[in-house]
Amino acid sequence: MVKLGDHIKSITTDQISLFFADGRDVYLITNQLRKFIINYNLENLEEILDPKIFKRINRSYIINISAIQDVVVYSNSRLKISLHIKWEPEIIVSREKVSDFKEWFDGVH
Repeated sequence: MVKLGDHIKSITTDQISLFFADGRDVYLITNQLRKFIINYNLENLEEILDPKIFKRINRSYIINISAIQDVVVYSNSRLKISLHIKWEPEIIVSREKVSDFKEWFDGVH
């Protein structure tokens, strides 16, 4: 559920590409690049989202596996993720989460 002005809108998980934290705010980004501020932190989201579909990849991002277009080896044993949507900031899997991410990604693809 997201707030849109004075309205509450339901967004299904298949419409969500990613969640990201920016300071104290957490945003939901849809497959159509719509951005909504939500009332959860990433820790709360990790607990309620389906772990087969969503993965926390670093301090700032939780991504939907269906939003991933490509995964490339990046410096210092990290991974860089490209999405199906046009997303400007680089999305890098943190070193601590690389092996867990590979297991998750391999299990689905």
